[in-house]
Amino acid sequence: IPRLRVPTTPDACEAVKELVDITNMTTQKEDALVGGEGLVGATVSVMCKGSVQARVYAAWALANLVAKVEANRLILAREQGALQTLVAMATSEVEKERGAAARA
Repeated sequence: IPRLRVPTTPDACEAVKELVDITNMTTQKEDALVGGEGLVGATVSVMCKGSVQARVYAAWALANLVAKVEANRLILAREQGALQTLVAMATSEVEKERGAAARA
């Protein structure tokens, strides 16, 4: 979590990238433990304020953390800006795909 405290740094980007790798292998119990320790909130901060690459990694890590743990979903829903940022990111990806399909 300390590396995520300043979400705009390259270190925060590297930390969320590592978090994706770790959360790809964690159990439901482990996800619940780290989510309750403030990791969800710190990751949301990177997703909302970090570089484009950091934002993508953070969204991916959050998806892993909330996939199996209802409590983590509730934490995510309560974090200011989290849901709006996720919707904006998803909308942007859909628009890119539509544009690519229209050009094809």
